[in-house]
Amino acid sequence: QPAGVLHFTGKGPYLINDKDYSSFELEWEWKLEAKGNNGIKYWVNKIGEKEWLGVEYQMIDDHGHPDGLKGGSHNTGSIYDIVDSSQDKKLLPIGEWNKSRVVVKDGKIEHWLNGTLASSADTKTEAWKAAIAKSKFSKKQGFAPGHGKLLLTAHGDPAWFRGLRIREL
Repeated sequence: QPAGVLHFTGKGPYLINDKDYSSFELEWEWKLEAKGNNGIKYWVNKIGEKEWLGVEYQMIDDHGHPDGLKGGSHNTGSIYDIVDSSQDKKLLPIGEWNKSRVVVKDGKIEHWLNGTLASSADTKTEAWKAAIAKSKFSKKQGFAPGHGKLLLTAHGDPAWFRGLRIREL
């Protein structure tokens, strides 16, 4: 691999940082193979004995992976299983480098994809609480507390990351 490129080929273990973040801007580039699935999680905390959970920026083959074909909150750029991604987001074809950005400030979340806003939420609202209640995280006590670590996932599909940069806000 070229210098500065992370290439994941298997399932876990994940890459997780040591520092907690609340408000931040995270930028990176990524690409997947056909039918691929991956993501970056933030506000990650240990839930129970061994489960690390956080809010996820979904990166998936929207047109080839079974979960991506479900659409909505399972598509690229979504706040995974919580908030749908925009219909007019600018997702590049499989194998090309996409540029993503997450901006989290004072509880407000924005997921950007190739310069367009893909999804957003205000975690201090009743709408956010209702979306969590309808998600697979509804019974996870302490999920998305507004601070936590960053985690690069490895779902078992080949994925590439480069240019990861984070800035506290």
